[in-house]
Amino acid sequence: MSDLTQAISLNPDYPEAYNNRGLVYAQQGSSNQAISDFTEAITLNGNNPSAYINRARSYDQLKEYDKAWEDVNKAKELNGSVIIR
Repeated sequence: MSDLTQAISLNPDYPEAYNNRGLVYAQQGSSNQAISDFTEAITLNGNNPSAYINRARSYDQLKEYDKAWEDVNKAKELNGSVIIR
């Protein structure tokens, strides 16, 4: 996690670092922090369907199903189809 935080501090416009750090937060059960990082990744690159799917999973963990479906639909729009595991 510290490597990702350092990458972000060196290049705050690096969406992949936010997305990857969000995945770490999600694995740790920190859904709100994960959502924050996924949102920043989306802000920096709104054409990345994986960031939307990752955020949808975190919303699902918080039982925010409407937001989760919005993100799934956006990922589907960007990708043409979505596989959720």
